[in-house]
Amino acid sequence: MLLREISHENVVKLVNVHIHSDMSLYLAFDYAEYDLYEVIRHHREKLNQPINQYTVKSLLWQLLNGLNYLHSNWIIHRDLKPSNILVMGDGEEHGVVKIADFGLARIYQAPLKFLSDNGVVVTIWYRAPELLLGAKHYTSAVDMWAVGCIFAELLTLKPLFQGVEVKGVPNPFQE
Repeated sequence: MLLREISHENVVKLVNVHIHSDMSLYLAFDYAEYDLYEVIRHHREKLNQPINQYTVKSLLWQLLNGLNYLHSNWIIHRDLKPSNILVMGDGEEHGVVKIADFGLARIYQAPLKFLSDNGVVVTIWYRAPELLLGAKHYTSAVDMWAVGCIFAELLTLKPLFQGVEVKGVPNPFQE
């Protein structure tokens, strides 16, 4: 629903929604050649050299531009990671960054509503400290933390905080 309401050059565009007779739902989006995960992996494994600093600057600026648009419209993405950030290939939009995968995105407002009714948010490597400590109320700062982790990964070609999520183990910091 969120993607039907928003439009920005650095946010993936929902082109069409198809509902078939068996009630299955298909969403058609912009086609992107790459995602940031693939770009990072290519530089780490194939080229064995860092991403050009001007490319990193452009990627980060576009990511922040799209995120600013989302936050200005009271939307928290909640799952920013390199594989959810598309990079357009050949064509008019060559090199354009688009934030994708809004499966965990939510609208927030002041005063902040309880946002964690559906459990875990954000892939653990990009999860903000307040979420790791069990916060039930949080802000767009969780997205900004993820951007910082992504920025570090663009510079070093390695995830900043690698972690393993343990299912079913209670968080000692939660009440």
